[in-house]
Amino acid sequence: MIREGRLSPELRSALVEAGWSAGRKVDLAGLRAEMDSYGYRMSGAAASLLESLHGLRIEGYVGEADPLVVDPTEVGLEGGRDTERLESRFGGHWFPIGTWLYNGDVYIEDGGRMVFTFNLQCWNLGDTAEEALELAICLDRPLMPAPGD
Repeated sequence: MIREGRLSPELRSALVEAGWSAGRKVDLAGLRAEMDSYGYRMSGAAASLLESLHGLRIEGYVGEADPLVVDPTEVGLEGGRDTERLESRFGGHWFPIGTWLYNGDVYIEDGGRMVFTFNLQCWNLGDTAEEALELAICLDRPLMPAPGD
């Protein structure tokens, strides 16, 4: 679930415009089954975020920001190889969230940390979903390589 008190007015506006509302809760049963068939196990952090945002295309608040498409099935699903690579580099359990910036992939770790991957490179989006959304949608700080990458 998105913690509304942690959202900037700009991010909140972009989320509402995309179709989000406080308390939004999408039924994930079909998505969970589909992702299971690809070898992905949905964590609590992923489920919480996807219940709030699944199916939304969140346009960047700043003109040059690419939209964040929140749909794990948009990620290049390769039987979990991509998440295995993240797990071997950074530890934890990772789950795809959707696509952003040049159709790169966005993942969330069990603890809530989110990263963006493109061309075998990895960048840190934030330690929480709200931090990651602020960067992806509002470009509130520079995109930095993920530690250890």
